[in-house]
Amino acid sequence: MPLDNKNRSLRGLANLRTMAGRTTHFSKSYKVYLRVAILGIGKVHRSVERTHVLQRGQILNQRFREIDDEKRQLSEVMSTRDATLKELRPAHQEWLAAMRQTASRTTKEAKKRPVLCHSSRLPRPRSSAGARPKLLASINLGGNGL
Repeated sequence: MPLDNKNRSLRGLANLRTMAGRTTHFSKSYKVYLRVAILGIGKVHRSVERTHVLQRGQILNQRFREIDDEKRQLSEVMSTRDATLKELRPAHQEWLAAMRQTASRTTKEAKKRPVLCHSSRLPRPRSSAGARPKLLASINLGGNGL
């Protein structure tokens, strides 16, 4: 029986039959069990994550309480300090007045003393824009006479 190629129709990739669209992942029992196991693992993972978040929240709440306590203590310290300062204010005012008198007496005495002139305090002579200072003019700079 000779093969007759002319009577055969050509089939391509589109004509191949597959099982791809005919089954769901529920059709095989091992896939169902695998999916159940994955969901269980995901649930455990989320519960561990939730406990960590709750612990972090407790730590933050504890820190907030510590901050409030410290603020309250500092407020108490400042209020007692202010009360103490009010009691000491007259003595402090007397001390300030004595310091001011000493400072004014010192400045008055300094104004009466003669000021010694130092060479660094004397005004420097100004040179014209194009002229060289005398010190540089006396130095021989080499062959071109700059």
